[in-house]
Amino acid sequence: MQIIYTEGQNDNLGEEPPLENNPDYLGRTWTPPHRTFGNHLFLNWSNPLLQLEMRSILELWLSQGIDGFYMKHLENLHVSDTDHIAQILHQWRQILDSYSTNSTRKLLMVSHDSIKHLQYIMDPLTFMAIPPFIDMVDASLNLKSNGTNFGVGEEVAEIRKFWSQFPFLPSIVWHLGGVETLRLNGRIGGDSNMAGLFLLSILPGSFSAFYGDEIGLQDSIDLTTLETYRGGQLAPMQWTTGLQANFTPEESTPWLPLHPNYITRNVASKSGQLRLFKKLIQLKRSEEFFSAEYGSTRTSLMHTLAVRFSVPFEDEPLDYEWYYNQCGLLAARTVLGDVLFVANFGTDSMGFKDGIKCQDGESKADFFTTEYMKKQMEIVLTTKNSQKDQEIFQDLVLEAGEAVIGRFFT
Repeated sequence: MQIIYTEGQNDNLGEEPPLENNPDYLGRTWTPPHRTFGNHLFLNWSNPLLQLEMRSILELWLSQGIDGFYMKHLENLHVSDTDHIAQILHQWRQILDSYSTNSTRKLLMVSHDSIKHLQYIMDPLTFMAIPPFIDMVDASLNLKSNGTNFGVGEEVAEIRKFWSQFPFLPSIVWHLGGVETLRLNGRIGGDSNMAGLFLLSILPGSFSAFYGDEIGLQDSIDLTTLETYRGGQLAPMQWTTGLQANFTPEESTPWLPLHPNYITRNVASKSGQLRLFKKLIQLKRSEEFFSAEYGSTRTSLMHTLAVRFSVPFEDEPLDYEWYYNQCGLLAARTVLGDVLFVANFGTDSMGFKDGIKCQDGESKADFFTTEYMKKQMEIVLTTKNSQKDQEIFQDLVLEAGEAVIGRFFT
């Protein structure tokens, strides 16, 4: 494969920024290097020789036993005809199936944004051939602090509605950030990162957490200017208080500098958060965990939460019931109202004794009704130890950054 190199530029000549500019980095100018550097390489995916080369690459890794591939940015495949994208995905599916067995299916994962974009640029009939090739969908949610952008409920509804139009529904994998976005900590604050992961856990399907989010890892910064590096989300993992945070030998230098807070924010010092994260995963995975009676059917909390929305009863709506206000309170509950997630993404403690009050927002009276406030709630999991095992909902007080998953007694 040929890589085309470009000579570095003088400051007064300037240069266009990278093709795929990330909106998270608005205001941060891209500095062209002065040395020779690798330019963007555009491949003609309509070329059969390129497709054949890709096949050999996929087969190489499949022969090593990997589970599948996440094909990112399909919208950036350069083809002479957009219909070729469907043909390429069909080829990949055939390759994956040839390495699948009756008990193990090799997976193809794509991003929701890519597929949604392809729907706009492709012939509708050709596009409808694509979803059956897909096993998993990576769906990004945009969560920011203090209620500045709490349209998470609308995002979840829009994504699920989009995929419900197809006969074959792939599994959705939710996330709040990854290799292409600023760190979760920088968007919602280090004390709220676990509340964000709690939010992901209640959604139908599965979720992914970017390494370090469980301890609130922050973007790498320039220690001189304190500016966040472009790509600073790929900061070294902070393991201990030792030199280089025990990420690399003392005599080595990581690709990005450690954040100065590695002394206090590291895996060793955040063992409590790691234990909590493991409990959250256990709760998500186990259908025997926190089981309860619902009519004649015995089912689990998370099974109730996920299945009732993935396959709703005929008389139940498809969407979650959501509440949020500008003070940072975010809540979601099941259609039947028996399971609740509530989180305080604000900066001050919030109580419900006198109802929901927020100077910058309005409460939805139909969500937190007087009857609802008086219900007794079993605290299934909380980000902090400030809650009892059982609470009357109106007696609940959430500290800044705290989240609760609970179930109401019927």
